[in-house]
Amino acid sequence: EANGRLATANGRLQEALVERQKLADLLQSQNALLEKVFDNTHFLLAYLDTDFNFLRVNLAYSQMEGREPAYFEGKNHFTLYPNAENEAIFHQVMDTGEAYSVAARPFEHAFGAALTTTYWDWSLQPVRDAQGHTEGLLLSLVNVTASKQAEQAMQRQAEELERSNEELERFAYLASHDLRAPLRAIDSLATWIAEDEGEALSPTARGYLERLRSRVRRMDTMVEDLLAYSRAGREEHPSTRVDTAALVRDVTEILAPPAGFTVMADP
Repeated sequence: EANGRLATANGRLQEALVERQKLADLLQSQNALLEKVFDNTHFLLAYLDTDFNFLRVNLAYSQMEGREPAYFEGKNHFTLYPNAENEAIFHQVMDTGEAYSVAARPFEHAFGAALTTTYWDWSLQPVRDAQGHTEGLLLSLVNVTASKQAEQAMQRQAEELERSNEELERFAYLASHDLRAPLRAIDSLATWIAEDEGEALSPTARGYLERLRSRVRRMDTMVEDLLAYSRAGREEHPSTRVDTAALVRDVTEILAPPAGFTVMADP
C-alpha cells in the first residue's frame, strides 16, 4: 500500500514537473517574442531604473545616436541629455505613478555648427512590481519631424493664400470703383448722343453706339464677377462660379476695334 502511495505521489510529481517545464517553455517563447518586438519596432524604447539610469535600450534608440545598445547601460539619462524640464517630468511620474505623454515635442540638438529642431511624440510609463510599487520607467519616442514639417508648410501656404486673397480683394474693390465711374459716364454719353442726334445718326454710327453700350454693360458684369471671385470662400453662402475663359474672351473682344474702324497712324 505504501509503495502504491509513493508511486502515485511520484506520478503527480512527474506531471507537475512536466507542467512546470511547459510553463517555462511558454515563458521563454513569450520572452523571445517580446525581445523581437523590442528590438524591431520603429519606436525608440528605453528602460530606466528609479534613478533614471539606463537599464536597456532597443536598437532603434541606440541607432539614433549611432551607438550600440550596450553603450547606454548604466549611464544616467540626464548626464547624457541634460534638460531640467524633462527631468522634472521624470520625477513627476516617479512621485505620482501616473504616465505622461506629449505630442510633437520640439527637441533642439547640434549637428556640427548647425542647430536642428526635430519633433517627437513621447511617453513615460511607470513599471510596477507585484506590490504595485514603481520599479522603473519605460520611455517611448516616435520621430514625427516629417509630419510636423509638412503641417508647418501647409500652414505657411494657407497664410500666403490668405494674404493673396486679401490683396486680390483690395484690388478688385479699387478696380470696381475706378472703372465703374468712367463706364457709367461712357454709357450716359452714348445714350445722350443717340437721343440727341436721333434720326440724324447714320445706321453705322448708331450701330457703333449700341455696340459701345453693350460692351460697357459687359465690362460692368466683368467687374462684378471679379468682385465675386475675390470674395470666394469669405462668405457664408457659395459665390457664383466665374468662367475665367469667358472673361478673357470678353476682354479681347472689348479691346478689339469695331469692324470697319481704321486706326490712323501717327504722321
